[in-house]
Amino acid sequence: MEKRTERMDIFLEVYRHTILVKQRWRYNWIHESDTLPWTYLEKRKFHHKLDSLIWQYWSGNFKVKVSGESAFAKKYKNKPFTLNFDIQWELGKPHWNVNAKKIKKGSFERSNVKWDAREINLDTEDTVLTQKLKDHYQYPSNHEFGHAVGNSAYAYAGGHGDEYHSTSPYYSDTQSLMNAGNELRERHIDFIIREIDRMIPKTKFNFHQLKNP
Repeated sequence: MEKRTERMDIFLEVYRHTILVKQRWRYNWIHESDTLPWTYLEKRKFHHKLDSLIWQYWSGNFKVKVSGESAFAKKYKNKPFTLNFDIQWELGKPHWNVNAKKIKKGSFERSNVKWDAREINLDTEDTVLTQKLKDHYQYPSNHEFGHAVGNSAYAYAGGHGDEYHSTSPYYSDTQSLMNAGNELRERHIDFIIREIDRMIPKTKFNFHQLKNP
């Protein structure tokens, strides 16, 4: 069972008891003038690092139980599903166009996600554990992925994005992945929950956070 959208595909894998959120990323490989162009091995290594970090920090941290009046809900009400996330290097039709910029080691450029344009801007320092505040460290790529799975003020009415702005209701939760830390919160999958709840009529998916990575 699956749901395909502009920004992600959601697969309900009944036989594995998993729900997989998959995004297809098409890279635009760019580099600063004081760095060499990307080699194919560097491209593979960068994508593999992104994929590994997203799997490690986003997957396996939420269990999903179903309830409702549908035949599916009644059959699987006592069989929880695990929520997983994956990205795929895409050459054809992507969910997201990713500008991957090679910059000098130790330097900084601001990365971002443009929800409406389905554009992600990353650089080679985004896969490095970075100090954001005192005792607060974060992989920037995991934060930006959070925007791409719906932590955006533009994703839906009432949606929420960056939490490090003083105007955010979650500003004080500095350990949050969408703030300055590396910890997931149930609110970070609000958009995913909305999408999954529309997959099967008369079926409600109830999420429970198991742990933080």
